[in-house]
Amino acid sequence: MAPVADYPGVWGKATATIDWCEENYVVTEYVAEFWNTISNLAMIIPPILAGIKAYQEKLETRFVVSFLSILVVGIGSWCFHMTLLYEMQLFDELPMIWGSCIFVFDLFHSFTPPKYQNLPMILCLVLYSFIITAVYISIKNPIFHETAYAVLVFTLFFKSLDMLRRPNSSRALFFTALATYGTGFIIWNIDNFFCHNIREFRGTLTSPWRPLTQLHAWWHLLAGLGTYIHVLYRPLWESHITMYQKKWKRMDQYTKTDDVITGSDISTLQEVAWHLCFKVKEVIIVRKKAHSFTNFVHILT
Repeated sequence: MAPVADYPGVWGKATATIDWCEENYVVTEYVAEFWNTISNLAMIIPPILAGIKAYQEKLETRFVVSFLSILVVGIGSWCFHMTLLYEMQLFDELPMIWGSCIFVFDLFHSFTPPKYQNLPMILCLVLYSFIITAVYISIKNPIFHETAYAVLVFTLFFKSLDMLRRPNSSRALFFTALATYGTGFIIWNIDNFFCHNIREFRGTLTSPWRPLTQLHAWWHLLAGLGTYIHVLYRPLWESHITMYQKKWKRMDQYTKTDDVITGSDISTLQEVAWHLCFKVKEVIIVRKKAHSFTNFVHILT
């Protein structure tokens, strides 16, 4: 990690347990880590726009809350890197735990009827968040926080892989989110372990090129974008569910006699072929889904 502070600033001595590789108060005395701060716009602007659109399209509340979770993390990270105060560090790191629990809840409810509440899962996630919060505030060990956060990230990853086995799952969107977030994670580790070398290299560059070596800022950009895309992955998948629901309603106009579905429109026969490939469990889910995701996905993807 970098030393505590390179220049004095208006926020005083850093009290956070972590200080990243960006030199402190170099750009302005009002922001401790300038580039690490403004890079959080990637976690502020997109979720605001998406959250507003999700609300306008009357999507389930869990989607709006997911976007708000990204927003809270972005604001907390902004305050942390701007001040390097311990209180702001908690404002950054604890929402990462609570927000990821919201993502887990959202992802596991992708195959349930609207407004369905899995109370045991909710209680487990809330309990997990409270325990991590209490222990982390007590021991103040960043490794503990990073491990607790990693547990949630891997849970999301493996559940998302399970969703890929289902029909019409957007592989492109999932792997884009995975590659974006994964690249950011690699860059985050490079910044941690090779800070001294990065600073030396940065010192050899002219001013316009130095911001490009702020790897923690790149982590913010890539992790924020990757998380945002992953949240979009859920309503996109469920938009396909809605599409099948509409097709089932159209098929109700036709009758089935002696195991042969009658109808003169060839497109109807194509729809039948699609549905014959659907698993019975997924057909039941189709009939239960009530909210429409179509307009939302068209706009945000």
